[in-house]
Amino acid sequence: MRFEILVNGERHCIAGQEGYGVLSAILTWCLKNPANYSPLRSGGSLTEWSAPQLALHVGGLDSNVAAKSRDLDWNKGGLPLTLRVGDEVRIRILADGPFDTPASGAARAAQQPWLQADSRTAIAAITAIATTDTPSAA
Repeated sequence: MRFEILVNGERHCIAGQEGYGVLSAILTWCLKNPANYSPLRSGGSLTEWSAPQLALHVGGLDSNVAAKSRDLDWNKGGLPLTLRVGDEVRIRILADGPFDTPASGAARAAQQPWLQADSRTAIAAITAIATTDTPSAA
């Protein structure tokens, strides 16, 4: 399977996956509520953090070798391609054939069931702390 991705008529990439795996092209728009900004958690200024974001990410997962899945990314530097209102994104689905080498690809760490449970517990604890990080009146 291959996806040909064109942005404003210019080829961004031909992403492809042979055999078992995942191939994705994700267009994301995000506008964060400034009321949720916290300099300790967010980093950067309120203006940067709350600016509208419109981006394209092309990636996938090669799972041809059992227990050694590999994340794939066709975005330069692993960062989604920033878009603007008026840009045109075209995705053409192609049959198997040659495709661009991913800009990056990293082996996925094997996830043990106990690690996933511990991760969920840690995330819940961090979330609970983060929601109470407002200074108390002394």
